[in-house]
Amino acid sequence: MKTDENLTQGFNMLTRGKVRRLKRMTKAEKAIIAKDLKAQLDEAIKNREFEKAAVIRDQIKEME
Repeated sequence: MKTDENLTQGFNMLTRGKVRRLKRMTKAEKAIIAKDLKAQLDEAIKNREFEKAAVIRDQIKEME
């Protein structure tokens, strides 16, 4: 879904120092991003990309 992709891209911008946007996101937007990040985390672990998985894990923690 295009909206999900846009939200994930939005979160990636957050990790570059735009934390204020996270505070303005709705719970639904955060849930969509978290779901996508968890899928990315699972894929990174499956592919043994542990450094990438650690970054994604940290992104998920930032959202909580």
